[in-house]
Amino acid sequence: MSYSYRAIDDESDPARQTVRDLIGSAFGGALGPSYWDWKFHGDARHPLVFVAESGGEVVGCRHSLVFDLRLEAGLEVPVLIGGDLLVRPEHRGHHVARRLAAGALDLSIQRNPEVAAYAAVGLWFVVTHVEVDYRSPARYNDLLRIETEIADITRTTFTFAHVVDRHGDERLIAEGWATLVCVDEGGRPRRVPDEIVQSLASIP
Repeated sequence: MSYSYRAIDDESDPARQTVRDLIGSAFGGALGPSYWDWKFHGDARHPLVFVAESGGEVVGCRHSLVFDLRLEAGLEVPVLIGGDLLVRPEHRGHHVARRLAAGALDLSIQRNPEVAAYAAVGLWFVVTHVEVDYRSPARYNDLLRIETEIADITRTTFTFAHVVDRHGDERLIAEGWATLVCVDEGGRPRRVPDEIVQSLASIP
């Protein structure tokens, strides 16, 4: 079998309905296609929906949630979170899922000038450590607030500290830490670029 891969950017693209049907057959009920429509809306430079096609038919899809994270220091950074990855049963075992995930990530890098600039010179930022402490339960429809600060910056790494509380009563929900390291294409640690260090250091 041969496959082609592409992003769905045009709202008039007939593949959109096929993707909705695929989602509906996988989730159904309360998590049917109408619930997932919101994933088709967002900044067009990011591939919110990436599909695999064979014989003119959509046989798999990968969703990505894309939004701009606004920081108190006036910085704004794009955030891409991989979501659902679906492949029709008869097309499994042909590496479609792997190529969907890789293709969606590659296209998002190409369309994101900030990330593409570092990728072009062989620099990547990978998560090496994540820690979270859950303090109180959160429930559906709770409005949560996330505060992030720079806990540490070294020659090759930086660590974010996160605090999540419930808006209104300020009840602490969770605390977490994530450490990222700057690496080259071979996975070897490299010095964090000066402009990133300066931007991170400016965050109060």
